[in-house]
Amino acid sequence: MKQNRITVGMAVLIILIIAAPACHRDCPTCPGPPAESDHLFYVANSGKQFIKTFSAEQRKFIDSINLPIPGFPVGVIDNNEKLAIDDAQGGAYILDLRSREIARTFPNTLEIAVSPDSKHLALLGPGTDAYSYRLYLTDINGSDTIYTDSMVRFANFSNDSRAIAYVHLTQNPSRMELVVYDIDSSKVIDKGWKYYNGLEIVILFWISPSIINGETYFFGSTLLGEFLFAAKFGDDTADAVVRCPGSTGVSFRLNSDDRYLYCALIPGWDDPAYRAIYTVNAVTRGLVDSISTAIYDHQPYEMAITWDDKYMISTPFSDVSNNNMILYDLTTRKSLGAYFITDSTVRTDCPSWAVTKSR
Repeated sequence: MKQNRITVGMAVLIILIIAAPACHRDCPTCPGPPAESDHLFYVANSGKQFIKTFSAEQRKFIDSINLPIPGFPVGVIDNNEKLAIDDAQGGAYILDLRSREIARTFPNTLEIAVSPDSKHLALLGPGTDAYSYRLYLTDINGSDTIYTDSMVRFANFSNDSRAIAYVHLTQNPSRMELVVYDIDSSKVIDKGWKYYNGLEIVILFWISPSIINGETYFFGSTLLGEFLFAAKFGDDTADAVVRCPGSTGVSFRLNSDDRYLYCALIPGWDDPAYRAIYTVNAVTRGLVDSISTAIYDHQPYEMAITWDDKYMISTPFSDVSNNNMILYDLTTRKSLGAYFITDSTVRTDCPSWAVTKSR
């Protein structure tokens, strides 16, 4: 899984509304804690050695945290006091934001995810072959296993933390079942291959289940092309929400109430049409509007949205964009500015990494 993430250059963004940790010797420019009302984003650099804290209200990075083990943040736990880190050495760990020290390690964990309500972990460990991993759905401490499955890829929680969706591989790795497990009822509520126009869909990445809408959104491919799909629970037929002509994929994020999908086509190459964030109604599938990022020479890739749907940030895709992060005001549907994640303004060979905290 970690190799797959590096291949696609996935960015991980963390959004928080908390009081920042006290100034630390590893933070040479820390100006002091922000107001409790600040919307904070935690962004990891491409080399995964540090995490920078960005305040939407102050419009600048306000803190920098050196990581004890290189990695990227994937979630927030314990009332926004700790970060779950997927490290670069084949494991994962929990970082205490106040002490800046490791609170707990998860060896042999190839990927870790945190539910938005910070009550559960999804731990992906070594599987039976090179194509997949074993999923362990646990409590937040990682000690009590609630559900497990083998031959798993691409696990992700719903925004309301009520479900987790993932891909289950059959004996033939090219066949992929979409599985949705309802945590509240302790039942699998959707499992099966998905089809579009009679053609089986190969699920490539990005899976977001929505209990509210009763369907799962995912990026996949058929002989007709690559699309952002939506499939109702229990239905083997999927709708094409966004087509990806001339590109190799689409990244997306659901807003807090699963009403809108914010989408970016990737990679953008030199076409200004791909330097934009597109807002799609998740239910009607209609295009609502778009926000251009062409003036920043920014190809959006990963996005993160605050819990109140007020702000969003996007980080760049690989070397087609400058190493900048864009801040958006979602109430006015406008970009507010570009902010360089590192001191260098040159193009990078890997995007920044991040995770979203939406609750």
